[in-house]
Amino acid sequence: MKTLFPEAAHRFFNILFCISYFYFHIFANEILLLTIKFRRIVMYKFTLFKSFLCVAALSASLVQAQQPWHSSNAGRGQSAVLSVQDDVSRMNLGYVDDDAYIYDSDGIGGFDEDVRAGAAILLPEDMFSSYVGAKIVQFQIGYSCGSVSATADLFIRNEFSGEDLASGSGELQLGWNSVDLDTPLEITEDMGDIYCGYYLTIPKGTYAIPIQRYAIVPNSCFLWKDDEMSGDEEVWTDRALELSGMVLLKVTIEASGDILNNKLALNNVRHHDVQIKGEEDFALFSVTNKGANDIETVELTFVLGEDTQVNTFELVNPISSNQSDELAIPFTANSSGKATVSLTKVNGKENQLKSDFEMNIWAVDADVAEQYEYKPLLEFFESEAVSLIPHYYNEIFLPGFDAYKDDIIMLGRHCDDQFMTRDNEDLNLLLDLVDNDSMNVYIPNISISRTDMLNDPIGRGLGPVLDLIFPDYVAPVYEEALARPTFVAIDMQAKYNLADKTAEIRVEGDIADGVILDDEPLFVSLFVVEDGVESMSQLGNDDPDTKLPSEDPYIHNNVIRLQPTPMYGEQLESNSGAFSKTFEIEVEPDWNTENMRIVACVNRGEENGHYDKEIINAAEIPFPEGKFIEESAADGLSVYALDGSIVVDGEYSSLSVYDMTGRLVENSGLRGCYIARVVVANGAVVFKVMVE
Repeated sequence: MKTLFPEAAHRFFNILFCISYFYFHIFANEILLLTIKFRRIVMYKFTLFKSFLCVAALSASLVQAQQPWHSSNAGRGQSAVLSVQDDVSRMNLGYVDDDAYIYDSDGIGGFDEDVRAGAAILLPEDMFSSYVGAKIVQFQIGYSCGSVSATADLFIRNEFSGEDLASGSGELQLGWNSVDLDTPLEITEDMGDIYCGYYLTIPKGTYAIPIQRYAIVPNSCFLWKDDEMSGDEEVWTDRALELSGMVLLKVTIEASGDILNNKLALNNVRHHDVQIKGEEDFALFSVTNKGANDIETVELTFVLGEDTQVNTFELVNPISSNQSDELAIPFTANSSGKATVSLTKVNGKENQLKSDFEMNIWAVDADVAEQYEYKPLLEFFESEAVSLIPHYYNEIFLPGFDAYKDDIIMLGRHCDDQFMTRDNEDLNLLLDLVDNDSMNVYIPNISISRTDMLNDPIGRGLGPVLDLIFPDYVAPVYEEALARPTFVAIDMQAKYNLADKTAEIRVEGDIADGVILDDEPLFVSLFVVEDGVESMSQLGNDDPDTKLPSEDPYIHNNVIRLQPTPMYGEQLESNSGAFSKTFEIEVEPDWNTENMRIVACVNRGEENGHYDKEIINAAEIPFPEGKFIEESAADGLSVYALDGSIVVDGEYSSLSVYDMTGRLVENSGLRGCYIARVVVANGAVVFKVMVE
């Protein structure tokens, strides 16, 4: 058994760190939320991070009914009190934290008369499927009115209009309250979905039903009050999205034996898709203890092809009931392919919950990886509609990025403003990378090679999208990105023809054989990028509080002027061996080509999940110096001026240069307009060339 311990080879750290950050909703340009979030992180072989502190706030607005619903955030009240466990195994089920804090005069209420109201949560059948034989014995109810108590009348029903499966009543006081059912309800295989709720009277002008903000589970949080009726039937309405949270209500179940024990759910596994073959790496396992007993040991089974690895790890700090954690657990990939990881045992006994997770791994031989130079590609998602972009970019992002700007390529991804790519493709890409979870998308943020950074100190679970990190804490993230191996080489050549304002760009390279074992396609994406672009429409350029543009222009760098390829690139013919793609673009009159560069990358495709859209490698070159180039497609010739001479690309036997009077001149020190006569195998071709 391996012990995950701070002084041991396999580290298991517990950290509490407070994260609260200025976040901006991508659609609203308003401060979105206040989060003081404490998070336990298990670390293995990577740097431990410190605390962050910034603030943002939003009060949720509620739907207006005949007698409007109201909510309030007030001062601190009595500490939360949770149920006391007895000798029988007991645990809570629901959507909010067991220790969610309750404040006096916080939550729902504020009516201008006494109101009979109700709150309920929907618990689906699959939430109970592993607890068959246990009994629902009581409710845990949060109550936030410190000035007066209330009586809660409990119910459990399959439908709001149905008969009670169980009921009970009890007094509520400020804080958490344990209220027993008159008769416990046994959990059966065919119990179906159940609504668990209670009625109470909210006194005039008070706030009594607290909510946990941002713990949103749609179609699971219902409210009712006495003027919401349809005939004789109560009309209960899901309010989770409108409240931006859930009411503080859970149910307590109990059982004897191991019915409630040894249940560790595997929610997600974050890992490096590209790894060095045969070298130990690690993955972050997001787990939740859905049992009543503490989890002290875990057994990990890793299967990849014919290779099976089974290891048991002892946790220095046990995972208690209803607690979620990230476990950094080591493993070794000895080949490429689809690996399956499972938490097969907990506390030495079979895990009662199915906990399989499939990982796609591309294993690269160390000597192969040494032949390829890796360049990460950082995409900075921004918008001129967000007033604090200048502050975040210049004061938070750039100071941390400056030391890595020569090693990491950068693109500015403009969302819903004048610099967006085509039909707002930058916003669409951002939504793709967060699995279309628009409620969790904020600007500004970054993505590094569209892959998950396991050293991310904030770690909100956005996949390959990261919140901005203060300069003092961001270096380990960039170092992790630079340490990734690759198996793709990219090279580019380009020429810019001043005669017709077009540029030809050739992207070529090589993909190592034997790394990708299936037929997954790869794509090449191309970007034409300009620095030093002036704009008069960036909000907050002068003062973030005014949210107005300054009279002076704001300078944008890394602006994508053109993406000649589709959003996820053009598909390569093969996922191994040499490749080559040629693109011709038109150069717009307002582009400053002296401040421009060309960026290319090889990436995975749109059809993959949001964790599997990695950029395998990237490259950049300066935009080429413009030349007056005349071409003959039939003869494969390009003729242009360079340093006072006329140059011919292609196969030819001789070149003669004449001035505009027809006089033969030397091909050096030229300035002006000339005629170039090029002799080829099947005759001669004449070009008119301007030499500057």
